[in-house]
Amino acid sequence: ARAGNLWGHPRGLYVLCATELWERYSYYAMRALLILFMKDVLLARGRWTEVVGMKTLAGIYGAPDDAADDETREKQVLALASRVYGLYTAFVYLTPIFGGYLADRYFGTHVMIIAGAVLMGCGHGFLALHPAFLMGMGLIALGN
Repeated sequence: ARAGNLWGHPRGLYVLCATELWERYSYYAMRALLILFMKDVLLARGRWTEVVGMKTLAGIYGAPDDAADDETREKQVLALASRVYGLYTAFVYLTPIFGGYLADRYFGTHVMIIAGAVLMGCGHGFLALHPAFLMGMGLIALGN
């Protein structure tokens, strides 16, 4: 094998593969549980207003009524959770366009890969903090 190659492949190929693997793992693992978590924990009766930015989103998409009966409130919560999920998914697919532009024009591939990994790591950390949940989702989408 030539210098700089590993098993006949360029070393950069392994970096690309590892980066894509963890980025996709991060996205799909969280996506699988996102609606359930929002419905049962994040948007729980009396607690959803603690999440920074949720009142704004609820004002746009429709706020769940904490005084409503269980069946009505569950429908409202599912509607809001689905819209937040859709917004998150849209940003996950749109932000790489801007990241690619920044990498190509200004910062280079390696810098943007590291920046994306750091943003996603911080985003997953913020997901654990109830008030910072939406910020965490935003950082994951930006890091993507």
